[in-house]
Amino acid sequence: MAENTLVLNNIFSALTVASNIFLLIIIVSLFNRGRNGSKKFLSFLKHHSYNLAFLFSLGAVIGSLIYSEFIGFEPCSLCWIQRIFLFSLALILCIALFKREKVINDYILGLSILGGLISLYHAITQLGGPSLTTCTKIGGDCSVVYFVNFGYITIPFMAFSIFALITAFMFIQRLPD
Repeated sequence: MAENTLVLNNIFSALTVASNIFLLIIIVSLFNRGRNGSKKFLSFLKHHSYNLAFLFSLGAVIGSLIYSEFIGFEPCSLCWIQRIFLFSLALILCIALFKREKVINDYILGLSILGGLISLYHAITQLGGPSLTTCTKIGGDCSVVYFVNFGYITIPFMAFSIFALITAFMFIQRLPD
């Protein structure tokens, strides 16, 4: 693997760890909604959730295209399905931000949950979990692991992290003011 690919893997992996920590902070804040600091944090996220969801989805789209088009990691069948959800999220969020729409929450939530479930399944099977399809069995195109960083970060887990964050942002949107 080329040195710049290793550097990019490490950067994307570090960003994934940061997003996982951010998600944990969100979850803790949701459980402590009665506290003043959590209220302010969740209010900030609610106000900026569509912007943040768009930025995260756009970053993931760019990252997936860098991996496939520039580095040469060939996307498998499950990766393509995840991309369909991810690219749709980025497009819908972009249009909604441009038109200042606020009624897209259910659409984004549906896409992010389904995309997250597929990416979680893919990540689990790549790390040795049970496989339900021939694609993820050893030797299938979905079983190819291009790298594992920090013992758990693979490309499908990166996608899962983005889907989980976007899902969290959409749940925050549903919170009462």
